[in-house]
Amino acid sequence: KSPESQAAIVAYMVADQCMRRVAPKQAIQRELAKMKSIPGVKGAKILVSGRIKGTEIARSERGGFGSVPLHTLRSD
Repeated sequence: KSPESQAAIVAYMVADQCMRRVAPKQAIQRELAKMKSIPGVKGAKILVSGRIKGTEIARSERGGFGSVPLHTLRSD
């Protein structure tokens, strides 16, 4: 497996880009584009929330593609 398909590594990369003052929406889209090109990745969801860019009011930015089953039990 490639490291870009691991959730913890993708989260670290998005957080690192946000700390370097990249817009969170752009960071999310950039990481999702990388994940789409990896074979075997069926879908992903990324959510960034809090005081984005140091604003007074907290908000959320989200992005995703494909399917991410949340209530499916594995049959194997």
